[in-house]
Amino acid sequence: MSHSRQPAGLPTAYGGGTSAAKKRSVLRDILAIGGAQVAPTTYDALTAAIVEEQGFSLLHFSGYYASAATAAVPDIGLLSLAEMVAACRRVCMRSNVPVIADGDDGYGGPLQAFRTVREYESVGASGIHLEDQTSPKRCGLMAGKTVIPTEAMCEKIAAAAEARSDPNFLIIGRTDARQPEGLDAAIQRANAYREAGADVSLVEEPQSVDEIKTILNEVPGPHIGGWSAFGLTASLSRTDLEQLGYAIVFFVDGPLAVHRTYSDIHRILAESGSTRPLRESMSSYEVMNDSMQLSAWRDIETSVQRKSSRV
Repeated sequence: MSHSRQPAGLPTAYGGGTSAAKKRSVLRDILAIGGAQVAPTTYDALTAAIVEEQGFSLLHFSGYYASAATAAVPDIGLLSLAEMVAACRRVCMRSNVPVIADGDDGYGGPLQAFRTVREYESVGASGIHLEDQTSPKRCGLMAGKTVIPTEAMCEKIAAAAEARSDPNFLIIGRTDARQPEGLDAAIQRANAYREAGADVSLVEEPQSVDEIKTILNEVPGPHIGGWSAFGLTASLSRTDLEQLGYAIVFFVDGPLAVHRTYSDIHRILAESGSTRPLRESMSSYEVMNDSMQLSAWRDIETSVQRKSSRV
């Protein structure tokens, strides 16, 4: 994974990027290769741009952070499908790499799950994870989760698999049953979701490394999991996750740094009444303009002006 900036040329957004079909093919290749490839979590075009600048080969679009960025509300099912898809569209347009999207609970039953897949596929996502929580859903890290019957979730997964028009669009069946029903039940659900049509099953919130090993041994691969600076996986390196058998890991904490930094800067500003203490905590406008590909847009402007002058 390189960390060099992208070469100059057409902006990634609005026609300069890789096709959705190509990105889905790349995601399938990443799954096949394995190696605990890191998919940092994003929620808008700017966070996608910043992550891609650092050389990561795929992204994760989060419902938790999209809820926060769109309406400053918690991830408890308050945003609609349309709001989530609109946010994901901006991430997909900005990125040249695959985006795995958070599809929550599919926004209803099998028919709604069918439409959810069609909507995310239409905006360029490369895959989606759907969870088996009851409605209204909760963030996976919250207590008090409950789950729908296994058969009902299998119907959603089957509908999701049937909905995709591109066979490379990845369907991930996520179970949140570990907390309310126990490990054995969660593993049974994960296997049932694979049989129903999911390409990958994801067991949320294992309670120990031994549980991770059990899950990865008893649920067919490839395997996708979470990687956080907090909780169980905080002590694990990427090498550890690769040795356990993960093909892809979602690094979910990055946007928390945005919250912390933005809060700290404005606290210092309010307390000090001066901008001088803030400079070391901020990017320059030149660096931010690089993230927004200003030079590429200027190149287009110059090209258009030259062509117009010849008319």
